[in-house]
Amino acid sequence: MAASRIEDAQAALSAEFITTRDDPRRAVAACPGAPACASGSTPVPEDAARLAEAFRPFAARGLKAHVSGCAKGCAHPARADLTLVGHEGRYGFVLSGSPGDPPAAHLTFETVLERVRSPEFTSLAEAFQPETVRTPT
Repeated sequence: MAASRIEDAQAALSAEFITTRDDPRRAVAACPGAPACASGSTPVPEDAARLAEAFRPFAARGLKAHVSGCAKGCAHPARADLTLVGHEGRYGFVLSGSPGDPPAAHLTFETVLERVRSPEFTSLAEAFQPETVRTPT
């Protein structure tokens, strides 16, 4: 009975807190975003949590991501392998750059997730090639 209660407690904690070394959330920096920050235009914490799970294969290879509500990049002003920068409800993406760098394109968050999750792409460079990324209208 005690082991079952411990497992239940661990499951409850891991939903909110990072409790293992391989938790993909360790690879994703995130700011508070909208509406907590007046500069943010996207719900960064929720999006970052969803990105972390999709990003798991990249995180396992040591890659890092940053989800920022704006170009200030308060949570992580340095470079990341994939940086998403909130802008008017979408995300500009920057590969191997920081939030203040010019984004290659602005995408919906769902489009970003589709590209990160796709088994078709083995690298972030493949997933976000300018010729394959189309900005939704």
